[in-house]
Amino acid sequence: MADSSSKSMAPLRYILSFFLFVCITFLSVSICAKAVFFNPYFIDGIFTSHACVNGMHEDINSYASDRLKASSLDESLFAETFSYENVLRDETYYITEKLSTAESYNKGKYEETMRSTKDVLKTAVFDYLSKSGVDTQRQDIKNGCELLCEDVTDYYRSVLEFKLVDKLVGVLNVSSIAFNVLCAFFSAVSLILGILLVFTGNKRYRSVRCISYSFTAAAFADFIACIAATIIMSSKNLYIFPKYLCESALNYTDSVRYVIAFAGLILIAIAAVCWTVSWLLKKDNS
Repeated sequence: MADSSSKSMAPLRYILSFFLFVCITFLSVSICAKAVFFNPYFIDGIFTSHACVNGMHEDINSYASDRLKASSLDESLFAETFSYENVLRDETYYITEKLSTAESYNKGKYEETMRSTKDVLKTAVFDYLSKSGVDTQRQDIKNGCELLCEDVTDYYRSVLEFKLVDKLVGVLNVSSIAFNVLCAFFSAVSLILGILLVFTGNKRYRSVRCISYSFTAAAFADFIACIAATIIMSSKNLYIFPKYLCESALNYTDSVRYVIAFAGLILIAIAAVCWTVSWLLKKDNS
């Protein structure tokens, strides 16, 4: 009779198992989004990655070289000022201040280094002209140098400053609250559904087996999402200019896919534990 009663509860177990699968799937995505996709520190790392900073370094040096050449100056005059290390430092100051991922001592460092950069450029130009025998006291020479250094500095700013960063900050702030709520909600509902499943019917191993179904299905959902994203990215070309921003966007999407796949592996591991527990309970029951 007990076995018959437990079997009669099978439809309810499967319904609860399905809803548990849905909750676990959304919970895993919410955790991934909170921990990685919309994590300011992760976004910070994208903008200060080697691919992004190296692209910025090449961009500003190419522009500076062209402007110096047009002014009949040494094309490598600003190379030291716009070294890879300096570009990395300035981009780090900018993005960490915007995303609030740095300690308070970084506040104001970006504007300070921008003012310093312009002064360094002016000094380099005047020193070069002086060594070349040019009268740097002439007003037209001073004005020309001022315009050149201001133009290069403004372009440097445009390279470092991501145009949509303020909107990104707003999205990150809202998403942080939203995903906290979602994680709490789906965690609570998953726990409730899990408890209901455990106490549905007289055969505990069948209930635990249904829980393992939920985790397994959620893992496959993550894997399918990862495969679908891979197929879409391989069949579509991403057009973002300049090129280093496109590379950064591709690195971001790759990281998203890897994290989802990793989440799927964790769910598979949990499912394996549930399958083992179900097998042991069934063995004890028999």
